[in-house]
Amino acid sequence: MRDEPPRLGPIRELGARLGQAFIRLDRLILHVDVATRSLSDVKQSIQVYWSTFNNRPEQWDSGLLGWERRLLDTVVRPGDRLLLIGCGSGRELHWMTERGCTIVGVEPSAETIDIARRETRAAGAAVEFLHDFVEDADLPGTFDVCWFSYFSYSYIPDRRRRVALLARLADHLRPGGRIVVTCHCQQNPPRSRAVAIGRFAGRVWRCDWELADGDEIVRAPSEFRVFHYQHVFSPDELAEESVAAGLAIAERCLPEAVVLRRKPSR
Repeated sequence: MRDEPPRLGPIRELGARLGQAFIRLDRLILHVDVATRSLSDVKQSIQVYWSTFNNRPEQWDSGLLGWERRLLDTVVRPGDRLLLIGCGSGRELHWMTERGCTIVGVEPSAETIDIARRETRAAGAAVEFLHDFVEDADLPGTFDVCWFSYFSYSYIPDRRRRVALLARLADHLRPGGRIVVTCHCQQNPPRSRAVAIGRFAGRVWRCDWELADGDEIVRAPSEFRVFHYQHVFSPDELAEESVAAGLAIAERCLPEAVVLRRKPSR
């Protein structure tokens, strides 16, 4: 095996260090860019990013994951009135309508909600759809179950907005009603200097939302021209948001999936 030229090793090491420095710089610029945008701009990017999620037949017909089926069996009773948050192209709808549930699906992406409308109509299922973010939607009536589809609770920016949404959903629960929260959850969620600097920049800019520890922002594929946002919770953080909204964890099915109920009145 031929030896490398004497200077090639140090040059490669310098190139690797420069590459890592540029990656960190790009990440910092991205976080400051996102943190200083308005909330409406951030929501628009989230809407665009999810416009192609499960938009192919093999995806929207894929059915529920094993843990989702077990959760459905535990929480949803035949004939329940159910609010499906982030219904997308309707992956869960067949399983829920099969139980005789009355369903209202909420989805901000026009592309995927159109698929859900078309597929449920073809299946003869009666589902009401709301094309909106659940935080902004005019929710019709009360529900036995409010179900956050496939980690969709993690895609709502800003703790204050999430707590306000949970409290609003609690007001729409029937007696004995349940809220199923699915989200990204880790024992030690990510913390980064880029998030801290972005949060400081957002405060200086007086933005109407705020980056927080646990937020992850990455560049989306170039065709989207946007970024991807998600929040990774710790188990304690999810419990704290629930309590702040006047709710309590009735059951933790997985670290990523909990069932909430109203706290009993004293």
